[in-house]
This record gives sequence, C-alpha cells and structure tokens, in this order.
Amino acid sequence: TTDSVITSLDINYASNLMVIGTYDNYITLFDVRARNLIAKLIAHSEPITSVSFSEDSTIFLSTSYDSFCRSWDILKFTCLKTYAMENSPSLNSAILLPNQNYILLSAFDGRNEIVNIETEEEAKTFIGNKHQSYLLDYSIYQSYDGEYHIISGDEDGAVCHWNILGNENCTRFPIKEGLIINTLDSSEGIIACSSSNDDTNQIYLIKEQELQKDENIKCRKESFKEKMEIEHGVVHNEQYYSTL
Repeated sequence: TTDSVITSLDINYASNLMVIGTYDNYITLFDVRARNLIAKLIAHSEPITSVSFSEDSTIFLSTSYDSFCRSWDILKFTCLKTYAMENSPSLNSAILLPNQNYILLSAFDGRNEIVNIETEEEAKTFIGNKHQSYLLDYSIYQSYDGEYHIISGDEDGAVCHWNILGNENCTRFPIKEGLIINTLDSSEGIIACSSSNDDTNQIYLIKEQELQKDENIKCRKESFKEKMEIEHGVVHNEQYYSTL
C-alpha cells in the first residue's frame, strides 16, 4: 500500500507484476498474484507522471515532472538509463514501441519524440496536439494493414493521431470542447474518454475507416525492410523500425 496519491500504474499480466508511480516521487513494484511488495524506492526528484512495462517484462519506464525518463531492470530494480528531451521539458509519459528498440517520450510542451533506447539519440519528433497541464494517455495503435500509429488525447477536445513512419504533424479528430484524457484501440477503431468539469465522463468511438482518411497514411513507406508480425502480443521480427 501507499500513503501518497497514485499518479500512474501498469500491470504486466505475463509476469504478474504491477508497478505504481506516486506523487511523493516513489515507484513501487508488487507481485500481484502473491500480493507481495517487491521493492520501493525514490525514482525521481519530483512527482511521477507515468510508469509502463516492456512487452517482454524485463524493464519498465518511469517519467516525472523533473524532466527525466528512466528505464529500470525488473529483476535488480536498478536504473539502466536516463533520458531527457532537448530544453528539458517536464515529461508526461514514456512507452516502448513494439520492437522494444525505441521509446516514445511525450512532454508538456506538446512534443513527442521517438528515442533510441540504447544510443539515447532522437530518431523522430511528432507535434500538433495541445498538451500543457494534464496527464494524458498515449498508446500505439495497429491498423488493419499492419502499420503502427500513435494516438493520444488533447486538451482541446480532440483525439490526435500520427503514423509512426509518416510526417511529424498529427491528424486531429475533434470530439467535444474540453479534455480528452484517455485513448485506446479496439477491434473497430479508437476509443476515447473525455473528462469534464461537471464530473461527467463520455466515451467515443472513431471508426477505423475514418482513420484511413489520414493523408499521412496514404504516403506508403519504403524505409523499413520487413513487416513486423505480432501474435498474442509477441514480436517475432525486430526489423520493422530498422530505419525511421
């Protein structure tokens, strides 16, 4: 248990692990099945904004208002690397791309960067969504043709969408006035959740056909060597993002 405000958590069902980030700068790792506390430490100098596991359950990421993203070894619970964006904006979140070789960093200045996990070099930057104050959810969406896209909420009431191998500007899908705080993919398209000052939440669905109208998607990409095949969440080919 924790006495502080929980700002983020993630569960890896394959390993039965749960990682929690809290407002008092701590991250905590639990064994969900055994209901045991595995480790707890101060991970950042300011409140945690996100935590997320890798698909292979070997590392997890944390971000903070202190402008840093850190990768952690699950077994040793030690910091492997520390990442930061140019001009050191506070970070909203970090997630590993499906091939596990790149990290998507999102900042409170509206920039989203893909960073090489080993070299720490920036590979690509995406812009276009309003993101200044709230913790917004970012996720990776796979379209029916096998291509991968970034989706996120927006503080101006839109769902924002980027093709990972397309250009830097996002396609916006206006939904309502206010805050779109959470997005996730489904078999039919993108589900978005809005939050309002009147304590109500609304859920919306953007059909896959609407996403395919994005001009970025129509620009076919020649920069990758082989398509990635994903079955039951396991990546079989790590060459998909060989060049971005």
